[in-house]
Amino acid sequence: MPKPVFQTKLESADILILRQVDYGESDKIISFLTQSLGKKSGILHGVKKSKSAHLGKAEPLTQGHIFYKERTNSDLVQIRNFEVHANFYSLYSNYQTIVCALYCAELIECCEFPDYESSQFFSLLQHTLKQFATNPSLQTVKTLFELDLLKLLGIAPNLSCCSCGQGVVGVKVFQLDCTSGTLRCPKCPANHQAVVAINSDTLVALDNLYSLTLSQKAYLQWDSAFSRYFQIQYGRSPKSHQLLAHG
Repeated sequence: MPKPVFQTKLESADILILRQVDYGESDKIISFLTQSLGKKSGILHGVKKSKSAHLGKAEPLTQGHIFYKERTNSDLVQIRNFEVHANFYSLYSNYQTIVCALYCAELIECCEFPDYESSQFFSLLQHTLKQFATNPSLQTVKTLFELDLLKLLGIAPNLSCCSCGQGVVGVKVFQLDCTSGTLRCPKCPANHQAVVAINSDTLVALDNLYSLTLSQKAYLQWDSAFSRYFQIQYGRSPKSHQLLAHG
């Protein structure tokens, strides 16, 4: 016999939709990041009906205010109402821009963090979406998001010097140890199990992103390093990264 589902008090929060999937003929399940209550998922009813008040409200990156109730014995909250405040539709006009934005949203969804820290992640994603809409350098915006995300998660690698104390200037190529988050120069003990190569020019550029422009080579090198590092740390990779790589 199925367990009864009990509802709690009505909650409300500002949210950003991270993902949506079809559910039945007229509904969608949306996964969203709240500004102060963590990440949630719930069914937005009637969102595909032409006369529904929720029509068009389930698109990823939509920002708004939601009213919902938690339900015991269920991972899905009961959504009572959703008011759209912003939709970032301008990002959808360019393929690479929207793929970068959806990639950032998927990274947030992949991460684990306490509910009380969600405001920091909400602000980071909201700021990044605004930057995608105005900053022509998508690669710089994406890279800054990745670096800031790792800092918020408390797993940012040490990119300023290697594990033996050697600075990044004067050594051409390092290895980033994706397990420990440390750099290894040729003098450091070898560890070939979870490392990616990264050169000093890339490290200098990453440390000066607000004043230097990433070269294509440096961007691709960091993109590969971050992808491997995130996979080692969280055991998964965003599916949208493949679209970035081949778009």
